[in-house]
Amino acid sequence: LPVAGARAALRELSDHHLVREGGIGRYRFHDLIRWYARDLALREEPRAENRMAIERLLGHYLRRTEAADRAAYPHRWRVAADASAPDLDVLTPEAARRWLADEWRNALALAAYAGDHEWKAQGAQLAHLLAEFLDDEGLREEAMTAHARALHACNLLGDHLRIAQAALDLGRVQLRVWQQEDALRNSKIAQRYFQAAGEPRGEAKARDQIGLVLWASDRCREALAMHEEAEAICRAIGDVQGEAIILDHKAMAQWHLGDNAEAQRLYQVALGKCREVGDRQTEARILNNLGHVLQSRGRHREADELYQRCAEICAEISAPRPQPYLHHNRGDLYRYKGRYEQALEC
Repeated sequence: LPVAGARAALRELSDHHLVREGGIGRYRFHDLIRWYARDLALREEPRAENRMAIERLLGHYLRRTEAADRAAYPHRWRVAADASAPDLDVLTPEAARRWLADEWRNALALAAYAGDHEWKAQGAQLAHLLAEFLDDEGLREEAMTAHARALHACNLLGDHLRIAQAALDLGRVQLRVWQQEDALRNSKIAQRYFQAAGEPRGEAKARDQIGLVLWASDRCREALAMHEEAEAICRAIGDVQGEAIILDHKAMAQWHLGDNAEAQRLYQVALGKCREVGDRQTEARILNNLGHVLQSRGRHREADELYQRCAEICAEISAPRPQPYLHHNRGDLYRYKGRYEQALEC
């Protein structure tokens, strides 16, 4: 159906109160109408037609979600992407985040349906493509459900690479909600399957995540050893961006072990690597973390300068993730300096 025909049909349905507009260019069925239409399609449309319609919808969401994910998170590593897929839409980061904000509920519902039926691999991939956005937005419960479903589906498929990725995604959410035992178990599953599949970058990410779980469990020396193993893999394969992320995590472990000077040195090295590959989102996070270390050493002016640079980068790239931590750190600094109004603004 041509776009003009689709618009005309939607306008007519809206005029007869069979659909309602939920925003510019967006329409929803009323609940009873939706269930009636679904029942009618299942009863009267040929099974093959329904199947092809679902596959078209899945293909559309996979392409659009991947395009949005790549635009919003250009330095993110993804696995099991379909190399044969048509050219992806080109989106700005802002447009990509708007699309994800509008469509994540639909995409997760489709991923769940696909996982419960014959499109398990596509459902798992759709959940993986949404992982970064769900993490950024703090949608922990939704992410937990989606990645647990994806892991179950991949286990049924026996697809080792997808099992590894789903376990890694699930382990990260479990780490966020302080379910350390579950996070450690799934991160180790991911490491084992990535290693068996011969995927070194995935193995490095899994080892790094194991290090984060150990760090969160106050096992900082073990965490540091795991981060160093991950760093060695990234260095061997020439993954500079991966090294930057791991150096950030190594610095956190060193700081908690009391070696502030080494933490500061590692953050500076990590910043250089971020700038080498142009990863500004990670750069912003590291500036915030380095500022926190300097603040703990009483170097408040330098810390505030780093927080300001972090804020500027976040504003330039519309990056939501570092900002809650940044506001907390700046607020704590201003409180300490007796600048209470500024602290409250943070």
